[in-house]
Amino acid sequence: MEHQKVEELKDMLALVIELVDSAQTISTEGGISMTDIGNLWNIVERVGPAFRGVNKIPAEIADLDAEECAELIAFIMEEISIEDVKAKLVVNKSLKALKAAYEVYLEVKA
Repeated sequence: MEHQKVEELKDMLALVIELVDSAQTISTEGGISMTDIGNLWNIVERVGPAFRGVNKIPAEIADLDAEECAELIAFIMEEISIEDVKAKLVVNKSLKALKAAYEVYLEVKA
């Protein structure tokens, strides 16, 4: 089997980050304001790339190597400005969540 890269994982993680950022903004402000419309647009822009290669995510997770894990950690550190220890936790939990979400998707689709 051909070795997978992590581009699809990065696209999906970027979408999740946008969702979390928007939810935090909305929950602190207590509702959706005109400013939040821009945040919502950021989500819309990330949906296409995130779901375009969703079928490749299980393969990307299955053959992750140390270099790719480091790439994902660096990506998370850059996207949300956190230290590497926390980024490792975010990546680990995100991979578990994405795998579980994909399994749910397959069950619903079946």
